Amino acid sequence: MITLSSQNAPPLRTMNEPSNEYEALTEGSMALQRMNAAENFPRNTCPASRIAAGVAEALITGRPYPLLTEEREYCGAMLAATVAALWEARTATIKESLTVPPVDNAVDKPT
Repeated sequence: MITLSSQNAPPLRTMNEPSNEYEALTEGSMALQRMNAAENFPRNTCPASRIAAGVAEALITGRPYPLLTEEREYCGAMLAATVAALWEARTATIKESLTVPPVDNAVDKPT
């Protein structure tokens, strides 16, 4: 969860004034919440996805993530590996759904 002190809080705005900072913060907060809710360590994580999660949290919260500054290329490789795994899983799910015969949900009528 992201908490802000009054020093870091954006100025109050009316509903008619767009606030990119506020919208980005809200989108980022929701993304972090979704990511954290989906994690089921160690069953559905791997080193690459855990590094990708750390990078995402650092970018959204603005907190330092030493690995990102010290091993930038490695972090990029972990992000790429995580995206590849996601796309491979989506492709496998699509292929599986195409090969499974549809279930007949019709209720048998007495003859």
